[in-house]
Amino acid sequence: GGGGGDGGGGGSQIDAAKIFVGGLSWQTTEETLRYHFEQYGEVVSVEVMRDRNTGDPRGFAFVVFKSDETVDLILKNKPHEINHKVVDVKRAQARGIAPPSIHGAEEGAGQPSTGVKQEDGMAGGSASAGGGSGGGPSPEELKNKVFVGGLPLHVDKDGLKDFFSCFGPVTDAIVMMDMVQQRSRGF
Repeated sequence: GGGGGDGGGGGSQIDAAKIFVGGLSWQTTEETLRYHFEQYGEVVSVEVMRDRNTGDPRGFAFVVFKSDETVDLILKNKPHEINHKVVDVKRAQARGIAPPSIHGAEEGAGQPSTGVKQEDGMAGGSASAGGGSGGGPSPEELKNKVFVGGLPLHVDKDGLKDFFSCFGPVTDAIVMMDMVQQRSRGF
């Protein structure tokens, strides 16, 4: 009998045997990542993404493995700590494909890839916090709220608003602050 196809139904939605690793400390290198993930299976390639102009690491990387089972094993063994920092590990999305909607969009309902991630899952109770009767739909329901990561630490709320106002009116901008160090957390 034939060996059968090895691609699952959603094979076009993900890059097989490839993970995204986010929240890396600036001193994390390809070697550090390879050393960490080799304990789960054979690593084919590691790419720490860098700023085109400065060459500085951008805080995330992609790791490709020989076998997709390695990815399952890694995802089962979270959290992962690299250079004393817990990192965000998930399957890499295929290029040009937006992450699947939590609202169960059928396959092939091609959502445009914006490069900025929609905060779908953040709707928990924020609509009711809008102050009673005439609040209208929340930003999450309108899908007009975006997450922006990798902000330079000098960018504040006003700087963020100014930058995005060239795309249309900005109703609110929030830069998350580290209360202990009194500085921006970069998103």
